[in-house]
Amino acid sequence: MATSAVTSATDAVKSVVSSAASTIAGTTLNDNTNEPETTGVTDESPQVGDAKQKLERKLSLRPEREELVERNILKNTSVAPSLQAAQADLERAQLEDKLEQKLQARPKPDELVKEGILNADEVPGV
Repeated sequence: MATSAVTSATDAVKSVVSSAASTIAGTTLNDNTNEPETTGVTDESPQVGDAKQKLERKLSLRPEREELVERNILKNTSVAPSLQAAQADLERAQLEDKLEQKLQARPKPDELVKEGILNADEVPGV
């Protein structure tokens, strides 16, 4: 009895696989060999062919990498893509540090008054 249950389960699985295969690719399984058997439907249906042509056309219209770099959409970098975000963060941090150093090194308003660059009434916050 266990053998007949296994056989019926196997047949049920074959039936499901066969119907799924015929739905997806237009094929069925040969019951004797479990080999795919075509049903006369080509691999490329008209919808697949149209989609393929549409995709190929869109890809041909896609701008080249160099053009994207020129338009500042992509960065011109030789760093691996997984490290590009870290590189951008590092460059930003370096720029922030440089700006902070420049702001700290600029002369105070009192010094600018002494040097005659600012008048006393032009000093902010007084």
